[in-house]
Amino acid sequence: MKYPTFKPTQTFSGNAGRWWILAILLFSLLPEGLPVTLAGRTPQVFLFDPLILGVTGYLLVSFFLGGFVFDFSEKRVHLLALAFIFAHLVSLLFNYRDVARSILAIKVSLFGYLTYLIAASVIRSRSDWRKAHYTILLWGTTLGSLILIGFVMDWSSIIIAQASYEVKEEIGISVGRSNFLAALLVPIFPIAIAEMLSRRGYLRALLGIPVAIMTFSLLVTMSKGAFVALLLGSLCTLPLMVRAGLKARHVLAFAALATCFLLVLPADLLSANYEMFLYRWENPEFIGRFDLWKVAWDAFLDNPVTGVGANSIYIYNRQYAVDVLYTHNFVLNFLAELGLIGALPFFFLLIVLLNRGFRLCLSTSWDPGTKFSSIGIFTGLVCTLLHGLVEPTFPAQHYSALFWAFSAVLLLSSRFQKQRTAT
Repeated sequence: MKYPTFKPTQTFSGNAGRWWILAILLFSLLPEGLPVTLAGRTPQVFLFDPLILGVTGYLLVSFFLGGFVFDFSEKRVHLLALAFIFAHLVSLLFNYRDVARSILAIKVSLFGYLTYLIAASVIRSRSDWRKAHYTILLWGTTLGSLILIGFVMDWSSIIIAQASYEVKEEIGISVGRSNFLAALLVPIFPIAIAEMLSRRGYLRALLGIPVAIMTFSLLVTMSKGAFVALLLGSLCTLPLMVRAGLKARHVLAFAALATCFLLVLPADLLSANYEMFLYRWENPEFIGRFDLWKVAWDAFLDNPVTGVGANSIYIYNRQYAVDVLYTHNFVLNFLAELGLIGALPFFFLLIVLLNRGFRLCLSTSWDPGTKFSSIGIFTGLVCTLLHGLVEPTFPAQHYSALFWAFSAVLLLSSRFQKQRTAT
């Protein structure tokens, strides 16, 4: 039986119009997970888990029946992703420190890759891409809205500047706690700002709503790392913004609007964030971070090829009386847990994404229809990677799925831009 195939520039009719599959997968991450007792542990099973298996099975059946085609045109990305997943298996074979957590890491990386494969296969036109782009924006707005509901219903009465750290421990919803919620919003926030700036009139005001919701929700999480990552990431991409037409008057206008927005926010919330930044400035916690990083680096030097096992660095942390599951730095975390066989494919994958994102911004700097969205996506990628240098992000299923969906949207944007330029 001869199965259908397609070239990168071809649109297969069986794939068209199925962008909504990505939307269903992303929004299935939001409902509360179901705790399942397994081997003496209680992992959370989210709606996303059976759903992505069901969607993958459905698309496989459609493929064998000739009604669907999987997109493997980004060969480097697929090979690097599969090498990354295979490294988890190899590391597990050489390390039996915590088999259950290593299997969980394999599941997270595999489901993340499946999210990318599905997204790349169902988004077959610029129209599909635009809808997927706004789906990610809507997902971030929905997450921000859930955080705001929690703030209004539960946390607003307990947030005071004098006890900001204690209050922060109470902030969380079914998706995760404060810092992790901020990590999910970081890559989407620049997209929201870019979309707002790309429109005029009532559309700009309408798209300002997601920006306001995410700004408010980021303040509620009180994540210092998120704000620093957004600031540094924006500074890194500032030359691209200037190339695309950013002027001093735009910055001043945005600063004025931001100031007006902050003036209407609860004073206690702003004071709590200010006090946290001030306290951390006067009492840096770098020593604790450096301890985690040193443990990870030493573990990598002792096991440079296969690492100590996926999701197993916490065992080494506890040897130094540090009860933390992850290294709070994805570079050192992957080096320590997966060794060179796992870290290098992932680092090369990030280089591919950064290169394509940068080139996308350069190629669209003249195009008023796409230059803002391109810069928004690339800035989001830079910001989330910077945030991952101080917070554990990739080990979580929610972030992994979002990151891979985000990567698919970035790479497809680059591909569609090439097609547009060629024609």
